[in-house]
Amino acid sequence: MGNKLVIAEKPSVAEYIAKVIGAKERVKDEKGAYWKGNGYIVTNCIGHLITLAEPDAYDEGLKQWKFETLPFLPEKYKFRIIPQTRKQYDLVKNLMLKPEVDEIIVATDAGREGCAIYGYVAAMVHNTKPEKRLWISSMTEKSVKEGMENLKDNQCYKNMYKAALMRAEADFLVGINMSRYYTLRYGGFEHKFPCGRVQTATLSLIVEREKKIKNFISQKFFKVYINTANGVQAKYDIEDGRLTKWEDAIQIKNKIHMKKGKVTDYKVEVKNKQRPHLYNLNDLQREGNRKYGYSAKKVLDILQSLYEEHKIATYPRTDSRYLNSDMVPDIIPLLQILCSQKKYLDVAQDLLSNEILIDNHIIDDNKVTDHHAIIFTEKLEDFDLEKLSEEEKNIVNLIIVRFMEVLSQKMEYQEIKCEIEVEGEVFKATERKILKKGFLDVTKKYFKNEEELENKNGIGLETLKLGMILDKVEGDIKEGMTSSLPHYDEDSILKVMENPYLQLQGEDKEEIKGYSLGTSATRAEILESLLKSEYIIRNKKQLLPTEKGIFFIEKVDNKMKNPVMTAEWEQKLQQIEEEKYDPELFMKEIKEYVKGMIVEKSIEENSPYKNKTKEKKESEMIVGNCPLCASLVKETRYGYCCENKLLNNSCKFNISKEDKLINKIFGTKVTRKMAEEIINSGEIVYVKEKKRRKCVVSEYMGSYIKWKVE
Repeated sequence: MGNKLVIAEKPSVAEYIAKVIGAKERVKDEKGAYWKGNGYIVTNCIGHLITLAEPDAYDEGLKQWKFETLPFLPEKYKFRIIPQTRKQYDLVKNLMLKPEVDEIIVATDAGREGCAIYGYVAAMVHNTKPEKRLWISSMTEKSVKEGMENLKDNQCYKNMYKAALMRAEADFLVGINMSRYYTLRYGGFEHKFPCGRVQTATLSLIVEREKKIKNFISQKFFKVYINTANGVQAKYDIEDGRLTKWEDAIQIKNKIHMKKGKVTDYKVEVKNKQRPHLYNLNDLQREGNRKYGYSAKKVLDILQSLYEEHKIATYPRTDSRYLNSDMVPDIIPLLQILCSQKKYLDVAQDLLSNEILIDNHIIDDNKVTDHHAIIFTEKLEDFDLEKLSEEEKNIVNLIIVRFMEVLSQKMEYQEIKCEIEVEGEVFKATERKILKKGFLDVTKKYFKNEEELENKNGIGLETLKLGMILDKVEGDIKEGMTSSLPHYDEDSILKVMENPYLQLQGEDKEEIKGYSLGTSATRAEILESLLKSEYIIRNKKQLLPTEKGIFFIEKVDNKMKNPVMTAEWEQKLQQIEEEKYDPELFMKEIKEYVKGMIVEKSIEENSPYKNKTKEKKESEMIVGNCPLCASLVKETRYGYCCENKLLNNSCKFNISKEDKLINKIFGTKVTRKMAEEIINSGEIVYVKEKKRRKCVVSEYMGSYIKWKVE
């Protein structure tokens, strides 16, 4: 009897699977190392081993970017082995071809991308051996054992692989052709214009928001209130509660001031506020940004570590906010596991001793596709949370607290709404009062600053009743200024990427309904790509477009920057996965689209990005906000300096790139990343092997910094 070859995605996953299934012998030969034993051989793909080949693999002449070589539309796509991982590819190939291997178990991540990672290797090796699929959502001993006992034929996932392949080839065609086209027209060697269907549409959202903010003109408005003798305040009933003319506001105030009012409507209702949902990746990335300022990429990296290394969290790249019905028996044991953690003991015990709410707000088989929502695993029992980094503690805390919140009761509150009529003018007020906190008891224990309920227009409505006459109500006017929409941060842009329907207007709105920009697995990478391409910058939490990003969106084709194109692609890829759409027809349409885009093959002479030298634009120079005066800190030739110091020397904030202490300890000039760390925390930490030094700012002296070394 031969061996079964298990191919995982990453080394840590392969090592853990090997341990669970009894492949305990680590074998090392001239090709590399793998695990063997109990009838199994276990190896991995180190993430990715194969990728689509660049155009010069088809023709050496395509290495140069020229108009005459566009569009580039190969009949058959070539793949290449990634040079950095060739040794691992050779090992995997050698193991797949071993005569003693009679079956392959695909254990890459359970999703479209995981199918592609193995599929590329199998195609390159020309594998003919039987293939089984391990499909699991958490990397625990229990999950691995159950998955190995319930392996499926890998042919069940062939259409998922096809969809992944079509997506990769389509993105490759659009990316290669449009990036070269726009670079040749408007840029050059120093100023490239990378282009992609999702990243360009996302950039367009950020640029359009910036335009709205810049074009926004703040206007004064007025709100008219009445105040009663028993402390009730009610607002004049008009759309948005705002009047744009002072004359109208003063006229209403004078009309009702010190006149009698009557309660013409009075309603008391008991309402519920639903618990939050369990996290999918997008929600957790947003929460990590909201609470801790983490980027989407950082949250994903932390989650990957909690899943692969520590094994205390389930699969990260999920779009679902629900659990499967077959997981219901696991819920109470998971709560009991929380009793082993001092931080969560009290709340977990309270939940276990009271009625736990398990309903379709948590359990819904129809809303779980490849993977269920992100939760913690049974490995958390007696796990030493102190060995986690501070960032890991924060993210695992979010996951645990959310699990306890969704098992709690709904919040119950009383809402009183009333209308008061004075001289024919109607004023409204709403008051809410919590009756049962429910899940808020959990929230407030771990996050003290969370809002409970918003009271509209004050208190005291319980003292009123229908038909009540109120003597001598006082009129009051409050002024305000309209404000623009805020800049996008990673929280808000991820929300729109998940559901662009919220942002679009007109006919496009209905076409995009139900579709997203990117997936949970790719959104972090898309934002990082925009930053790397210098289309956007981070200013603290804000994501701001650069001049280059604004210029590109002005020049790029309307269809390319419209999220509707992505929605159409995703719909067809999903249909390919379900065998409802022809893959060849899909690729034919993509080729026609690319041909249609590359029309004007001429250089735009007036482009500011045709210069040979690359100059930083002002928006790209911004490093953050000054910790001393809150003005912008900009990168200069010699350092990172507050705008007020540059303008009139009224601020002392300045970090020299040649700072002597930093140079001595770190052995380098002060980089932009280091400057951001100093700006945000007032310190910078040096860690190498077992050495750890912390440089804390003692005082900014203007031309240099006084440091305290710990």
